[in-house]
Amino acid sequence: GESSASQLTTAVRKAEQRNECDVLIISRGGGSLEDLWSFNDEKLARAVYECELPIISAVGHEIDFTIADFVADVRAATPSAAAELAVPDANQLSNNLMSMMQRLTKTVTQLLSAEQRHIHTLQLRLPRPEQYLRQQTQSLSKQKRRLMLAWQRIWDRRQQHVDYLTIRLKHPQAQIDKQRTSVLGLSHRLNSAFLSQQKTRIQQFTFLHSRVHQQRPLPLINEQQRYINALSKQSQRLIELKVQNNKQLLSQHVRTLAAVSPLNTLDRGYSITSHKNMIITNAEQVKAGSELDIRLHQGHLVCEVKHSYEK
Repeated sequence: GESSASQLTTAVRKAEQRNECDVLIISRGGGSLEDLWSFNDEKLARAVYECELPIISAVGHEIDFTIADFVADVRAATPSAAAELAVPDANQLSNNLMSMMQRLTKTVTQLLSAEQRHIHTLQLRLPRPEQYLRQQTQSLSKQKRRLMLAWQRIWDRRQQHVDYLTIRLKHPQAQIDKQRTSVLGLSHRLNSAFLSQQKTRIQQFTFLHSRVHQQRPLPLINEQQRYINALSKQSQRLIELKVQNNKQLLSQHVRTLAAVSPLNTLDRGYSITSHKNMIITNAEQVKAGSELDIRLHQGHLVCEVKHSYEK
């Protein structure tokens, strides 16, 4: 219904406050999108995410996904799958252990039978089978003890695994505390390594500073400084000489260009005639009525062609 989302949110908050269960299952059977829409409610999603208790979400069928599935600690495909996740099958675990014990017992029995047959064969072949039989019996006893120890180790590992799963299901906070302890240990180790490295670097710096002080490089530095100053003064003199030579060469080129410049001919009464920015050197280049620009030594004239003569 319309109030289902708020009811679910209230139930999750209340279960967290009461803290009377180890795990919560929030689930619903299959239905349409509208039927499952309550599990997309923002307030419900925040309540599920912030809940300190482990929450298994199992909404709809395996193909259905809601926001509650993504904020829960574990998602189950169906409500029945959620129940299987929350409560491991103790009978199945016990049956598995019993099956392993039966297989181990059968294996030990087969090994014992094989050893007995082997001993019997040796008794028939050896002239003094009693001594050899004692040796083989001792070896067989060792093998039996080893097999029993191996079986016990397997049994202990399986039992530890069952206990571990039980602890994880009932007390997830213990796992968080364990991880926090590990992180703190790593942080302490990192800090110790940093301090050790810093101490080593300080020792290296002190050693190098002592070596430099003992070698007294100041006389060599002063000598090199005097050599550099001499080179600097020599370079400055060469640069000034090069600049002076370039200035003289530039002045010479300016005088040469001025001497051959066509503008200097204007001082002697000549002029430069152009038409539309084109220098006129032949009367055929213009026609009667063309407008000419005549540049003089001082100023220029704008003239109109009345007649043109080729010679």
